Amino acid sequence: MKKINFILRFVYSLICILFMIKNIISLNISKIILSILIMFLVYIPKLKKDINEKLLFIYYIYILFTLIIGYLFNFFDIFIYYDVFIHFSLGFSGSLIGLMILRKFNIDYKLFNIIFMIFTVLFIAGVWEILEYLIDIIFKCDLQDVSTGVRDTIEDVSSAFTCSIIFSIYYYFNKNKVDSLFI
Repeated sequence: MKKINFILRFVYSLICILFMIKNIISLNISKIILSILIMFLVYIPKLKKDINEKLLFIYYIYILFTLIIGYLFNFFDIFIYYDVFIHFSLGFSGSLIGLMILRKFNIDYKLFNIIFMIFTVLFIAGVWEILEYLIDIIFKCDLQDVSTGVRDTIEDVSSAFTCSIIFSIYYYFNKNKVDSLFI
């Protein structure tokens, strides 16, 4: 897993550098800033020496689909339901993150785990929406689609919540299979 994460960091860095060069030439300031932000987000977890490599992998995959494919390659503009897909998948990846946190503290109570997973997803979705709002305000972007800002936020959080409920139901009936992901 460590080698895969290293390769992902390298590839993401290469993509960001190429996008920075392309956007410096075309003077696209928002894409230059986004490329720098992605580089920062890719390397910041490495400041923590004992980071869980599986958790880091989930984080890198989410960066790939949201920031690199979604924003740099404009999938959010090209595919109308890409935003829903990303937020729905947050329900799954956020649930796994919640389980990894619980596992780190040796907490293993099925009902508590489910509640914690759902709240972890809601927390991540909420923070993500706040970041979208701040980016819209600071950089004069339109990540939240001004015409449907509140609706977009509710749809995004609801998508993540729905997937976390589906994952929680699966977890309830297949806890051992899910737990085997962490071995």
